[in-house]
Amino acid sequence: MKIELKAIIVGFVVTLILLPYLNALAPLIGGIIAGYIVGESYRNGIINGGLSVSIASLTYAVIVDSLFKDAIIAKASSTNLSVDMVIILSIILAIIGGLVLGLIGGIIGVTIQKRYTHKTVN
Repeated sequence: MKIELKAIIVGFVVTLILLPYLNALAPLIGGIIAGYIVGESYRNGIINGGLSVSIASLTYAVIVDSLFKDAIIAKASSTNLSVDMVIILSIILAIIGGLVLGLIGGIIGVTIQKRYTHKTVN
């Protein structure tokens, strides 16, 4: 098991930048990039892709929840849930969704790196 800080940071930044524009595709792309950077084994791709994307999804959820507090209050009043419960649920769903898409992206990234990167032997 190898946790590559470079892969985690790049996957995190890419995911965070793309999330407002590509929503569900952004975690997948961030996981692919993190998995590609690590590229040694599927386990490393899964760990680094999932970790980078779940942290980015958590960060994004906290930012969005703090910016759109009025919308959360309206949603809470229409669903008979407390505001805190709506915020907690949105953060949990962001982490789980990001983690799953990051894991899948990590596997895809390692597969791409293994399949298309040819190492030359002297």
